[in-house]
Amino acid sequence: MHNYYNVVVVGKTGVGKSSFINYIYGEKLLKTGAGKPVTKRGFESITAKINDLLVRLYDSWGLEADKADEWMKILELELKKRSYNENIEDWFHTVFYCISAGSGRIEEYDLKIIRKFLQEKYYVSVILTKADQCTHGELEELKRVLWNEIHSELDIIPVISEEKVTRTGKITPEGKTNVECSIENGFWDSIARRIPEMCVYRLSNDIEDWYKDQVQYIDNNLIRFKRKDVEDHLNQQINALNDKLNSRYISDSVDDSLRSVIKYFSEISNNLFPDSYYPFSIGAINKRIQNKKLTFGDYASAIGNLFLFNFEYWRDKGYGNKLKEQVGDIKNEVINKIQEIKPEIEGYIHSLNRENKVV
Repeated sequence: MHNYYNVVVVGKTGVGKSSFINYIYGEKLLKTGAGKPVTKRGFESITAKINDLLVRLYDSWGLEADKADEWMKILELELKKRSYNENIEDWFHTVFYCISAGSGRIEEYDLKIIRKFLQEKYYVSVILTKADQCTHGELEELKRVLWNEIHSELDIIPVISEEKVTRTGKITPEGKTNVECSIENGFWDSIARRIPEMCVYRLSNDIEDWYKDQVQYIDNNLIRFKRKDVEDHLNQQINALNDKLNSRYISDSVDDSLRSVIKYFSEISNNLFPDSYYPFSIGAINKRIQNKKLTFGDYASAIGNLFLFNFEYWRDKGYGNKLKEQVGDIKNEVINKIQEIKPEIEGYIHSLNRENKVV
């Protein structure tokens, strides 16, 4: 069973999206493509094969300035289905945003949609289609506007998708090599941006589950048992959580998530670029993960006295609610601390990048 490679192509109607896709993926995609995109509202896909890789190519209904708000709502629903909280097979693995270089301008809704993809931690490759219709200086000006407006790392690639014969000579396609490099690098950079979010989400969910278990225990047992028994149980659970956070639990959780994503990336990368001079090696990166452990510091000292229950002041009618409130304080503090590890996870992933692309 093979993984799917998901590509989304976005842009205003008439910018040359179809010609660009034909140029980049060529006959390999078209020969085996099943069906065709439909112009109804929403995202539709064709399914095809490149080498031994299953491809889902997503296109959307026409993007126009007067439909920008409606289009954005549809995009938000689509991105929600592909959140970093979902499995990697549901993500968009390559995001192309096409703008016609021949138009000579960047529309505000272009910027808004690009920002939305970036907000969702995707790496965006902006394709300036029909690059033969403008001068080098005009292309550089379009790039300058995009970089100045977006304030984020973007691949901006001028592309000529079709061969043409004009009165002044022959125009040949160009830009494919840069696009292919952007596909591979962009997929990895999306992983580096999304994995920290995914790890923090999953770790935080574990803490939420811990909290719910303690609240349920309080509700079920506070009346049935002596308060001392409930207090002892909660102290045991808090100490166990403390020990868990100060063990390899967080580091191992990140490594497990990273390994599963790397395996997915590796199959796609090696099928898309079998002749790459640095094929991605799962074995090499696993070895480096084993040798490069994450360390997140001492959670007990960071969280401080929240781990120490002070029961003697709670001998009143609202005792159960105060227990749950204290457990909730601990949960919130732990989740806040987990949020702080995102930059460290991202740096960790970047450190495993190109050095691991070995034969």
